[in-house]
Amino acid sequence: MREIKFRAWVKNGLPFGKSGLREVSSISFNHCVYVVIDEKDSPGKDQNYWQVMKEDYILLQYTGLKDKNGKEIYEGDIVSGKQYSKKVVYNEERTTFMLLFYYENRWLRDNLSEEVSTGAEVIGNIYENKELLEGK
Repeated sequence: MREIKFRAWVKNGLPFGKSGLREVSSISFNHCVYVVIDEKDSPGKDQNYWQVMKEDYILLQYTGLKDKNGKEIYEGDIVSGKQYSKKVVYNEERTTFMLLFYYENRWLRDNLSEEVSTGAEVIGNIYENKELLEGK
């Protein structure tokens, strides 16, 4: 069975001004997530998470697969394979994760499978490393 995990791209930063990818500790049904924060960033001694409202984050799901180095592959990651850098997306119509890549002035897609992931390497994500995708 696939492990269900999420991380969040926090767009507007936490109260101390740091945008970035954060591990999600829990999801609330009142349109917020609780993200794990570094101890040095914690506003309180015992607080190891921070509530982030819906307009301030993008939720990214774990695909259940790992790259050739054992790193977990999440939606929004950029993976490098034999020929192209590809972005991991969720395809609603097919209810599966796919790889998108730019080739000859158009976006193409490929299935994300365990076979593909074991030959690929996570090299970044679409929020921090857009330059890694050719032809954006």
